[in-house]
Amino acid sequence: MNTTTIKQGTIKIFDQDAHLLTWLNAFMVDRKAQNMSAGTLDFYQKKLKYFAEFCDGQAITLITQIDAPLIREFLLWLENKDHNPGGIHAAYRSLRTFLNWWENKIEPEGWKNPIGVGA
Repeated sequence: MNTTTIKQGTIKIFDQDAHLLTWLNAFMVDRKAQNMSAGTLDFYQKKLKYFAEFCDGQAITLITQIDAPLIREFLLWLENKDHNPGGIHAAYRSLRTFLNWWENKIEPEGWKNPIGVGA
């Protein structure tokens, strides 16, 4: 079990609590709660769906399994699926926003954001 600090206190995070799909959904709820435009919500939904699809194919189910090599593989996977450079960069930006959000929201002890500032 990992102990994770949140700004209001400390909570216990079990491996299943770091489930990727759970947090992708929580991210979308957070974006909606921030009253982001329908276009922005659609953008995040589409781009992060690609990442979820890729991770499913790699048997990646936990955020804590995501590392820099996996992200590079994801970007190459998009290229092989005929995404143009702009689309690949858009998927990268969405993933970066999601991982930065998770890092700031959960502040997981011992986890290093593979895509965040200073990563």
